[in-house]
Amino acid sequence: MVNHLVAETRLYGWVEEAVLTQPSVVESNSLPEFRRNFPLMEDLRAEGDYVLEAAGQSDRVPFRASEEGPHFLWVYQELFTRLRMRLPLSDFQRDVMTRCHVAVSQLHLNGWGFILAFEKVCLHYGFRPTIRLFFYIYDVYFHPGGYGYISFRARQGRKLFDSYED
Repeated sequence: MVNHLVAETRLYGWVEEAVLTQPSVVESNSLPEFRRNFPLMEDLRAEGDYVLEAAGQSDRVPFRASEEGPHFLWVYQELFTRLRMRLPLSDFQRDVMTRCHVAVSQLHLNGWGFILAFEKVCLHYGFRPTIRLFFYIYDVYFHPGGYGYISFRARQGRKLFDSYED
């Protein structure tokens, strides 16, 4: 396991060391209850198209699938439990990540909170969320310590929501 993490550290130099050394606390036997309480998919009929697995002891959220292996995405359970994110990602969510050049695992929970809340408010008021409007309100925020997670901060005088941490 240590050699695996050393190799991954070279591939994922942008990830804070604490993220690379903290093993998952989710156990496989808790997944059926998790899936009952927190649907992963917007369309529940598609739930059977995906496999939900607990990360292994040497797996970390930023790790990507190998070219020859199955496609997968590790995520923090809080995206589904606290923020109520659903798959597949919306066009708007993908557009924001593309504009920021980040993967799902590189967005801090605050970042996801702002994206999801902004999108829901737009849809509630009957207009399509756009990255142009989103980035009129928010700037990309890089967390202290160099590379790592990104989030968003409201531009001066344009705050809509409090952060997830608040």
